[in-house]
Amino acid sequence: MHDSIYDIILCFTFLGFFIIQKSFNKFNTALNLKINELVSAHDKASNRLVNIEHKSEAELIELSKHYSDIAEESEKSAELHTPQSIEHMLNREKNDEIDKEK
Repeated sequence: MHDSIYDIILCFTFLGFFIIQKSFNKFNTALNLKINELVSAHDKASNRLVNIEHKSEAELIELSKHYSDIAEESEKSAELHTPQSIEHMLNREKNDEIDKEK
């Protein structure tokens, strides 16, 4: 008798867990879509960030480093309110590499 009650409680616990997880996944997907829309609609934003949740961990770490560079550069130049996209940083790095080759 005790085992069957335990099994029923366990079954409802797992069922509740999966219902909550499905609801959270739906919310998370909707939030990601809203953020993707905002990023893709902003004229100075980098479209590289649309669907960023599908990037590998190494790619996310690399992008994070670029944003850290942007933050440090903004602090040094005291231009904290100047909008910058990651594309600005990547273009600057390409130009620096080209200048070094010359």
